[in-house]
Amino acid sequence: KQQTLDAKDAKVWLGDIPFVRLRDGLPEALLSGASRFPDSVIAAQRAFAPPSLVLELSDDGAVIQAGGTVVEIAPADAAFYLLMARAAADGHTLRWDDPGLAEAYLGEYARYAVPASARYEEAEKRLADPLLGEWFEERKAKCNAALRRSLGEAGARGYQIQGFGTKGRMRFGLALPSELIHLLENL
Repeated sequence: KQQTLDAKDAKVWLGDIPFVRLRDGLPEALLSGASRFPDSVIAAQRAFAPPSLVLELSDDGAVIQAGGTVVEIAPADAAFYLLMARAAADGHTLRWDDPGLAEAYLGEYARYAVPASARYEEAEKRLADPLLGEWFEERKAKCNAALRRSLGEAGARGYQIQGFGTKGRMRFGLALPSELIHLLENL
């Protein structure tokens, strides 16, 4: 049987509905409208996925994927990030005054820049400079900025170069456990 109801005796109350905020964790491309809705859904799902860092190395350079997203990063910064990832994969951190750091960086950077190029020579000069600490901080800041641009503020946190220890003795590296860092070399 159908019964007619009279709304004069109805009781109305507000229910608690959870609201999920994703804006802070999304990459800039999604926030600016430069990507499509399916891309937004995929990016939001990646934000909740377990972290994974994949560095695909070849004779042509490297591709850095953080959580399945390719990170757009300048060659000089990619070389620095690769150095940090290698150290983290071995369970180490780095400091600007570590012996052999400049040579290790130039070895990584040679993948991206021809050793006789102006950019490579500029990097060699900067590494011979007594202000190596400033160079280190600049590279670290640029790597972290590239991660934030590609992954969003929240998504980048687990992949950024961080400080460990106390001021004056601080060392730097990735907080990712070594089993989440995958170096694929096709050389």
